[in-house]
Amino acid sequence: MKLKLLLCIVPLFLSCINEGRKLNTKDIILQGNREAPLGWVYLTIYEDSTFVFTLTGLRDVTPFPGKAKIQNDTIYFTYSDSIPKAGTVALLKPNYVS
Repeated sequence: MKLKLLLCIVPLFLSCINEGRKLNTKDIILQGNREAPLGWVYLTIYEDSTFVFTLTGLRDVTPFPGKAKIQNDTIYFTYSDSIPKAGTVALLKPNYVS
């Protein structure tokens, strides 16, 4: 009896874990990075128009989240908090973002 109950509960529990993982993931539509003088610069734009621009250094990691709007060959960034020196506009070129 206990074994049957356990066999019913375990698959239910595992399916709940998998559903939770699916809810926490976003589809990425653009992702890029480049080396900086003392670290790396990362940009990730998600399907829901949110983005994270991340600067890494020797001692710290600074994320700059916000909303992105892509029009033709231009990306406009609206940051949630502070604005990094990279600015609020980027140009799209084949395999390159400037």
